Amino acid sequence: MRIGFIGAGVMAEAIISGIIKSGALTADDIMASDVSKNRLDQMKSTLGINVTSDNGTLVDFGSVIFVAVKPQDLPKVGKEIAAKLSERQTVVSIAAGVTLSQMQDVFETKSVVRVMPNTPAQVQSGMSVWICEDEVPGEHKELVTSVLEAIGKQYLVNEEKYIDMATGLSASGPAYIFMIIDALADAGVLLGMTRDMSKMLAVQMVKGTAELIDSSDIHIKELSDRVVSPGGTTAAGLLELESAGVPHAIMRAVEAAYAKALELGK
Repeated sequence: MRIGFIGAGVMAEAIISGIIKSGALTADDIMASDVSKNRLDQMKSTLGINVTSDNGTLVDFGSVIFVAVKPQDLPKVGKEIAAKLSERQTVVSIAAGVTLSQMQDVFETKSVVRVMPNTPAQVQSGMSVWICEDEVPGEHKELVTSVLEAIGKQYLVNEEKYIDMATGLSASGPAYIFMIIDALADAGVLLGMTRDMSKMLAVQMVKGTAELIDSSDIHIKELSDRVVSPGGTTAAGLLELESAGVPHAIMRAVEAAYAKALELGK
C-alpha cells in the first residue's frame, strides 16, 4: 500500500521519518507534495521519498492521503483533489478544528480520518488521538494505526468530542511543558548553576518523571507524596506552586485551548 502527504511541513516530515524508521513502509511507498520546491528537494534528499508539486499526481499515487496543511488551506486542497479521489481511497487530516463532517464536505468522500498528533512525534515520542468514519476500509485503519505507532503512541476514540479535548491536552500540552522546563532552567541559573547544567537537570528530571509515571500503576498523587518529606524542601516548593495557583492555571490553559479548538471547528 502507498500513501501520500499533501503538505511537507515539520509534522509531515516527522510522520514520514517515523514510518521509514519503523519499517511500516519504505520510502518508495511514500510521496509528498508541497508548494515549496526547496522543501520537496530537502525531503527527497534526506528521506529518499517520491515528491511532486502536483496534488493530482499524488492522489493517483496513494491509497491513503494525509492532508498536512493549515485548517484554512483545507478547502483549497479539497477543490484540487475531490474530483480525483475514488471510493477506494481514504483522506486523513491532521488540521486542528476540522471535523469529520467538514472533511466529508470538502473532499466529497465518506472515507475520512481525523488525527490530532503532537510535536514530540518529531522524535518518535508523540501522542496521537484519532477517529474515523465507518466507511474507512479495515486495511486503511490498520495502516493509519501503524503510521501513528511509528511516531509514538496512538489512541482511537469513538466520539469526535475527544479530538478537541486532546487538542487542548496532548496537542497543545508540549508548549506548557516547554514553559515549565524553561522556568525550571531559569531557576537553576538564578541559584548559580550554568545554563547547560540547569537545562540538563530540568530536562532529565521531567523525562524521568514521565517515564516513572508511565511505568507504574501507582496513582500520580501517591508518587508525588513519596517525594515529599514532612517539613522538607519539596513541601516548601509545592506550597509556593499551590499558593500561586499553578495547578489551576494549567487546568485553565487546557480548557482555553479546548475552547479554541471548538471555535475553529465552527
